[in-house]
Amino acid sequence: MTIEYDQDKEDEKKIEIPVDKLSTDALENLVTEFILREGTDYGQDEVSHEQKIAQIYSQIRDQKIKVVYSSKTQDCTLLRAE
Repeated sequence: MTIEYDQDKEDEKKIEIPVDKLSTDALENLVTEFILREGTDYGQDEVSHEQKIAQIYSQIRDQKIKVVYSSKTQDCTLLRAE
C-alpha cells in the first residue's frame, strides 16, 4: 500500500492581521496591489485610481474588508469580512 502526500492539498491557515498593526506604507502597498490586480471589477462606470483607493480604505474602516495572511501562498491580501 502506497500513501501519497499531495503538498497542494495541505491545509491552508488564514490569519487575520489587525489593520492597526500594519505600517502606513505596508497598508498603502497592500491596497495598491489589490487595486492593480488584473480582474478587479468596479462596475460599468470608469473609476479613478484615487477613488478606488478611497473606496477600499472606507471598506477597511467599516470592517467590510480585512487583511488576511495565507500560510499556503505566504502573503497578505484583502478579503471581504463576511
